[in-house]
Amino acid sequence: MKKPRFDFGILGGDARQYYTALTLMEQGLRIGTFLISPHIGNCTETFPELVQNSAVLVLPVPFPHILQDGSKPEEIITAYAKPSLLLCSGAIPDNTVSLFRRQNLTYFDVMKEERFTLQNAKLTAEGVLSALLSSSDGCVNHSRILLTGYGRCGRAIAECLRGLSPRLTICDNRAGARQAAQNHGYAVLEPQELLSNRTTFDYCINTVPSLIFDRAVLKKALHADTVFLDIASAPGGIDRDAACGLGLSVTTLPALPTKTAPKAAGKYYAQAISEWVCSQSAVNSIHTSAPNPIQNLIRKKEAACM
Repeated sequence: MKKPRFDFGILGGDARQYYTALTLMEQGLRIGTFLISPHIGNCTETFPELVQNSAVLVLPVPFPHILQDGSKPEEIITAYAKPSLLLCSGAIPDNTVSLFRRQNLTYFDVMKEERFTLQNAKLTAEGVLSALLSSSDGCVNHSRILLTGYGRCGRAIAECLRGLSPRLTICDNRAGARQAAQNHGYAVLEPQELLSNRTTFDYCINTVPSLIFDRAVLKKALHADTVFLDIASAPGGIDRDAACGLGLSVTTLPALPTKTAPKAAGKYYAQAISEWVCSQSAVNSIHTSAPNPIQNLIRKKEAACM
């Protein structure tokens, strides 16, 4: 079988992908790219060319729904991928996972890797703080802040805001999450209590990717000067039409680390990918299907653990 031209093929999409490619190049790996700006590595003319010539294919996080030409990346991947291809992305949709499984493609969802998600949560929290400070003429210090969702990102955001505002309220529909928030000294609400709650908030930060803020909740819990940051992936947690009709300020910031800390985010992504590729070496044909630089990467990782 003809060996791939690239150790890693990187599909563009955001600044994190550039820094992911740069970090892997610094390890002596051969990098192919498509739609990366500024240009780096060996640029291919088409996405199918990148797929065909890569030992490891690296897509953005979250998994892209559509490419610039209107095509679906999962369809191109399954049409052009060699059986030995390793594929990396994050938040891969269930239907795409099923498609890859039917094609016997080996894939890695980085958002299911604990260390990466914790690193990502910390970068997200820093980005939220930056966005809060730049999105309002008011003062964040001692403001009334509502945070919806107390998962990894929610916990990191709450910790980041703790020193700025003791008036932080956590809203989560999970009893365990609310108890954990209370144990850390935060006020808590269930989503249904937003309608009966007497407090209005200066800032609202949503991390939940499902509708929480319909028109009724928006009218009750928020006011015209409330600054709303929605960092959840699509469809987000707010009724946008209702918010617009109520004159609310809504800033949508999905995949926040790619906007506020792309260099660090890219390094973390490259690190997670490298470690996963090394773990696959024992059960995958990567030693024979991929060129020597990947074997060198594996040896470096093994040496570091000795």
